[in-house]
Amino acid sequence: MLEQLKYNIGNSSFYVLGIFSKDEDMSYYLLCLDVKDDELIIKERYHSNSLNIFNENNLKKDLPIILHLEGDDVISKSLENTIGYRKNLIFNANADDFHFFEYSQSDTIFASIVRKSYIDELLNTLSVSGVFVVGLTFGPFVLANLLTMLNQPEVSLSYNTLKLKEGKIISFSKTKETHQHYQINDENLNSKEVSLMGAFLGYKYANPLIENDNDFLLGNKNELKFKKLFKTIGISSLALIIIALFIGHFLLKHYSVSLAEKSTEYAAYQQTMQLLNGLNQEKTLKEKILLTSGINNQGFITKHVQGIGNSVPEDIRLLSVKTFPLVKKIREGERIGFELNVISILGETTNDGSFNEWIIALKQKSWVKKIDILEYIQDEKRMNSFSLNISI
Repeated sequence: MLEQLKYNIGNSSFYVLGIFSKDEDMSYYLLCLDVKDDELIIKERYHSNSLNIFNENNLKKDLPIILHLEGDDVISKSLENTIGYRKNLIFNANADDFHFFEYSQSDTIFASIVRKSYIDELLNTLSVSGVFVVGLTFGPFVLANLLTMLNQPEVSLSYNTLKLKEGKIISFSKTKETHQHYQINDENLNSKEVSLMGAFLGYKYANPLIENDNDFLLGNKNELKFKKLFKTIGISSLALIIIALFIGHFLLKHYSVSLAEKSTEYAAYQQTMQLLNGLNQEKTLKEKILLTSGINNQGFITKHVQGIGNSVPEDIRLLSVKTFPLVKKIREGERIGFELNVISILGETTNDGSFNEWIIALKQKSWVKKIDILEYIQDEKRMNSFSLNISI
């Protein structure tokens, strides 16, 4: 039992699947976790060289899966926490082609990326196998979810070694594949199982310092939830029908009464499903409102500023980016007014076409309501200066 991992997480079961790649070799590790009375138990451990690990071990396929990746398909770096830092990670590649896992720590961001096409291929393969992935992590920085439980100054995962101090990651370096073991309370975990445990805790309790967008997996979560619901309802309904037919074989009157009861239950079920759909729609609407308001989005306007910085072409230079700009100049005796939902930008460019394309790209952002180009001036040196406001 992992007493240090006691949380108010109720009773449930999970699979945590780790895929580790080196050169052309692939290895698969699976933890079966049970949560009973707020206590986390590692029920079973499996290892395979095939993604067919579920069929090989005759495992149930109706449990949620948290997927973790490490190895050649994942690129990890530590970067200075500045506007446009992602460019130093992906260079000239398109950011929309990658999933990002980012752990922010003071002035440093520890980031890992993996191509969306690779993830989509994995998810399709697992989906054909009849299992549902509800959470995704990748790279060594998932260890951030376990920092308070590790007392070692250095932890070696599969292909990386992280140096730790006072509950923080100091640095990391790539190493050859290691097979270290670590003791967490009375559980002995190998280097790969440590990563899987970090992935599980990150899924159950989101770390505010980690940005890891898993919204694209919401469909899998809902499909798994309704699959379980309909399986339960189907088994219950089948049992009730068999009982009703057995009674009806001996007593027609009793059968008629039972049939009427089933009709009533079915009508109640339809009403319940309508209510459930209505509640789900209401929940989705409220989640969109919260996301739009920024309440659940760490960094809020700062995150939008980073997004603007990441999108700037090479022939455009930003001279200043201001959030909450003044409505007018400050005058003695007058109230100072700010535009709360506006980002003000000054910059210069040598390419009109590139500037126009950049403006079009910004307008396509979901959080951009309006862009006002306040000024665009061309001087004799072919350098165009501009100023604009972005309403969010």
